[in-house]
Amino acid sequence: MDAVNQQQQQETRRTSKERVPNNFSSLIKNNIENQLAKKQEHAESLKRLEEEQTVTKMIGSMNNMNRGGFWWDLPIDNMEQDEREAYRESMEQLQKNLIARLGLIESPCNALAESRIATPSLI
Repeated sequence: MDAVNQQQQQETRRTSKERVPNNFSSLIKNNIENQLAKKQEHAESLKRLEEEQTVTKMIGSMNNMNRGGFWWDLPIDNMEQDEREAYRESMEQLQKNLIARLGLIESPCNALAESRIATPSLI
């Protein structure tokens, strides 16, 4: 019986050695590192989500303060310095766009008026 038990124990040891890879500790280490990386990524995602929710709430409260109006209708007194600068830059860009658009609209009219002045006999 002892010989049979010894043989079974040797078989068990041999098969268990075959099932456990040689680099078992490095696999565990890699698994732990992957789990830590995933936890960190998850924490960063949660932080970004909370920031987005905060911004959404702020925008919602601003809309409520402005009764659903536009951002450019808000009083300038409540703006921070960087917001006022962005507002000024937006207004300057709007002015440039209007001038450019008016220039495009006026140029065909000017060309027509100039052609009438140059050739008054056609009028």
